[in-house]
Amino acid sequence: MNLGSYIRHNWRHYSRKASAAIDVLSITCRSKTDYQRMLVPPLNEKKLSAIRSSSGLISQMLASNDNATEDAERILKGNYRILSRKIQTDGRFPDWHQDYLSGHRYVVQPYLRYVIRENTGADIIVPWELSRFLFVPSLISAYLATNDEKYAHHFFQLLENWEENNPYLYGINWMCGLDIAIRAFNIALGLIYFKGIFPSRHEKTARLIWAHLRYLQERDLYETKKTVNNHQLVAAVLHYGLLHFFDGTQAEEWRQGAYKIVNRELPIQFHDDGGNYESALLYHQFVLESLYATLGLVGEDSDAFPHSFHDILLNATLFSACYARAWQATPQIGDSSDGRITFHRQYFSWSPCDASYLTDWSRLVFRERSPFSADPGIPETRIFKKSGLGTFLNDRYGAVFCAMPVNMRAAGHNHMDKTSFVLRVGQMPVLIDTGTFCYTSDTTSRNTHRSGRGHNVLLVNKEDQASADGPEAFSAPQYGELGIALDPSNTEPVIRLWHDGYLRVPGLGMVERRIRCLPDSLQILDQIEGQGNFLIELIFNIHPDLLISIEGNVARVLSENRIICSISSAKDWNVSIEQGQYSESYGSRRTNTRLAISARCNLPIEIPTNIAIH
Repeated sequence: MNLGSYIRHNWRHYSRKASAAIDVLSITCRSKTDYQRMLVPPLNEKKLSAIRSSSGLISQMLASNDNATEDAERILKGNYRILSRKIQTDGRFPDWHQDYLSGHRYVVQPYLRYVIRENTGADIIVPWELSRFLFVPSLISAYLATNDEKYAHHFFQLLENWEENNPYLYGINWMCGLDIAIRAFNIALGLIYFKGIFPSRHEKTARLIWAHLRYLQERDLYETKKTVNNHQLVAAVLHYGLLHFFDGTQAEEWRQGAYKIVNRELPIQFHDDGGNYESALLYHQFVLESLYATLGLVGEDSDAFPHSFHDILLNATLFSACYARAWQATPQIGDSSDGRITFHRQYFSWSPCDASYLTDWSRLVFRERSPFSADPGIPETRIFKKSGLGTFLNDRYGAVFCAMPVNMRAAGHNHMDKTSFVLRVGQMPVLIDTGTFCYTSDTTSRNTHRSGRGHNVLLVNKEDQASADGPEAFSAPQYGELGIALDPSNTEPVIRLWHDGYLRVPGLGMVERRIRCLPDSLQILDQIEGQGNFLIELIFNIHPDLLISIEGNVARVLSENRIICSISSAKDWNVSIEQGQYSESYGSRRTNTRLAISARCNLPIEIPTNIAIH
């Protein structure tokens, strides 16, 4: 770096630090006064009434909550959901700054003073999740079902307590624009459906919502970001939808700006075939849910959305419907933080593998055109080439095949899972992806779950598939060429997957996997280009509810002494069992069994493996 570049780099660095220090001082001295003096535009009562009507999309979604009263009573008693865990506060208000999983409590200070440090054991996602106010729809549905105002009263009490303990721009819950947008959405639902109850609280609630929108407008959406991922699009689309609640030139000006962001980001963040460019299925669903939620806010007026909105919504829903049919759930591919925009039902019982909430949205919006209502032909094979995903389904098994691309603009929600696949036999998940478990609280565990050994792939010399672009928890794996295609030269479906992550290792070339999907088996042929002698391993992660028995070169996967399938390796290869870790939801995991088939081989080589379905 020459002297000029050095000076410019340091000038930018110290300028940012000085600007942040001035902002912290301003927040400390003025945020309370600024909040009270904030000019809040009048509410658009016509829009709120349209949403609240029985024909409104969100009202129809809330009407599907059969367990609303039961869930709401639990909330009144101090029970809450955090990720896939439940907490009990014994009737007290939650501690909004507490990481209930680790016990760490974050001090309340201007939000700019917080730094997310790795490997502290604490996870900032936990208090963020609680402050998303995802419990609000359960209180609304219980009120609509019973007309009992205690549910509205509890909502306003919780809101008042949150506001008291999270002054404007103070505390970790003012740190993340994405979570601020989701919280604003759920608080807005409370304002809409509890209209007329405790009217003295309405003005304060509208002020709090507007403060959230002001944060997004002035401190998040237009800031320069290192990566532009789901945070930007979800915050922008919810911001756009919520601004329809307010009248006036300020709301209109901000709405036009948000529209431009959504119009720009939608075709970037979704491939033409429907998949999201972060290449993580739970994040794909997270963004998709935000599009549906915003549709519920704005209404179905096509002029209110970018011209691409409805096509992208339909294609993204079709993408989800295909993998959900093949897996009979949502398979874990890529990162997941169990994120949701709102819970119109199943607040306490939903699990991250359950895609039925998308079915609810899809059937209301698309009706008979809903991809989730389609009756597929059996067998069914689908290839989403740009999104890097394939599915196969027949009456005996289903499989999802993965070679999802890495977009550096979106950064690191990808795993080392190229050419991996997951397999379901009957109703049983058999070959699995080992999940995510955590992000910054424990990077060793995070990297274990992201690594190739946590997926059903081929590994060479115990090296991972690819290098990463940094040591951070969200570093992106480095691939040049990878992909998926359907081989057109075969009568039975043959899925071809490939990646070049091993080109960084001298003597190694492309890795390609071909999987022939027969009625009662999968025939796998792995090919590795290169020269030299290497240790080759084929890794298969087995669901923790299943057992493995090995006889010669055959591994049998069993459930309660019944053989589910058999995995037959090439002759003279070593077949062994390892212990792995499987995380079916963020923050939880259990032990599973991993099958490793290995041999030292001279390259190039072709390696056959057969999986027979019993």
